[in-house]
Amino acid sequence: MVSMHEAMEQVRRRKSEIREELALPKTTLEEIRYGYLRKRLWWNDGGPHVSRISIDVGPDNVDVSLYGANYSSTQAIVYAHGGGWIVGHSQSHDRLLRALSHECRCPIYSVNYSLAPESKYPVQIQETAAVINHVAMCMPHIFLMGDSCGATLMMQTCHALSGDVVVDNLEPNLTSRSKIAGLALFYGAYGLTDSASLRQFSSMEGMSRADLRSYEQAILSEDGNRNVLNLVDIPAQSYPPSYLVAAEFDPLRDDSRALADKIDRTSGNVVYDEILGVEHEFMQYGRILPQVDEVIKNVAHWLNANTPQNK
Repeated sequence: MVSMHEAMEQVRRRKSEIREELALPKTTLEEIRYGYLRKRLWWNDGGPHVSRISIDVGPDNVDVSLYGANYSSTQAIVYAHGGGWIVGHSQSHDRLLRALSHECRCPIYSVNYSLAPESKYPVQIQETAAVINHVAMCMPHIFLMGDSCGATLMMQTCHALSGDVVVDNLEPNLTSRSKIAGLALFYGAYGLTDSASLRQFSSMEGMSRADLRSYEQAILSEDGNRNVLNLVDIPAQSYPPSYLVAAEFDPLRDDSRALADKIDRTSGNVVYDEILGVEHEFMQYGRILPQVDEVIKNVAHWLNANTPQNK
């Protein structure tokens, strides 16, 4: 087995230093969310300069951070951040979003969806679909992207727009679905309850079986069916071109492998990119990890290759 990348070890040390330097309380959910954002400030420093504005989208005024609005492009990205459905915001992923917008040369609509446990599924799917439908009215080509639970959310929303799954108070929108040119998903959770990677790496901080289950419990209502999270077994008729990124040292690694296999069997248009020597969440650590810039460049190349007018 390949050892953990030296830069990933540096990330671990710096994360520990930041926790000690800030010494933030984490008793209440409000404190936990504030701490999550504060601990990302150092990581978000630097990177390319890209404009960012806040907009409200749809009849329910979904909060969106729009990056790179000045780019003249025929494609746009709709992004969903990670954070276990409980924490996170576009601000926590700011450097990553700026880098993606800069490298892809297109705007990014980053969805600040309602967090759990205050808001349960399918609210987040409804909000994300509203943003996609809004963007579809003004852009011919849309790429859906997300990391961790944001990747899960984007896959769910794509299925909902296709009509592959039924979501309360959300009608399929085949017009919007026809404009989805691709999916780029970073280390998402796609429904496996047991796997080699889960057994091997579940001792990692915040990623134990109990941790993963607590995230699910936060997002699902008391009578909610866990099948909404099982994306590997959904009988989808087709998938957009897909780029799935996994981390070698991640309990969720095999989820990405399984989904890549499913997409390959269904539509045959999938790139599976497993990044060696790194952990879950690694895309947020571009200030230290060289692999982040490499992935972003590869995703940008894939995006341009899959934009219909460029084929």
